[in-house]
Amino acid sequence: MEQQRLISIKLPLSLIAALERAAHAGEVSPAEVIRAALKASFPSQRGGAGDDAQARADLGAVRASLTEAQGWLDLQGRLRALGYVLRVDGEGLMLCTWPIEAQILPLTVLGTDLPTLAFRFRAPFPGMVPRAIGAAPLFRSKRAGQRSGQPARAPDAA
Repeated sequence: MEQQRLISIKLPLSLIAALERAAHAGEVSPAEVIRAALKASFPSQRGGAGDDAQARADLGAVRASLTEAQGWLDLQGRLRALGYVLRVDGEGLMLCTWPIEAQILPLTVLGTDLPTLAFRFRAPFPGMVPRAIGAAPLFRSKRAGQRSGQPARAPDAA
């Protein structure tokens, strides 16, 4: 275990309030939020042999969460308990740290993807608007079939 030392710093009240909100949302202590932010800010603190073993164990727990979750909210809750969260990245999902949202890896690396989970949970990822590739617009103008500059034709009389 690495040796630790207690420090104190002066922060603006607005930053302290933001820190408390992040800690509350992540269900962690404000000190954990600060440690995660500092660790993410210093590249020399991101890796190490102990961190590799911990990362492998964490990814195993993340895979278990992906398998056991019954829905999107259940999955996000399980991931947050592990210190992770899913976020939209382009057309897919990215595993990110929580509460400091630093991207870690695409969900596809863990053996699943957005369409698979959306199908299994019977719902799109929260906040994403589903849209089929090449889907027609929701509303179509009555003039959509007309060529510009030509008047609309009357229906043929039978």
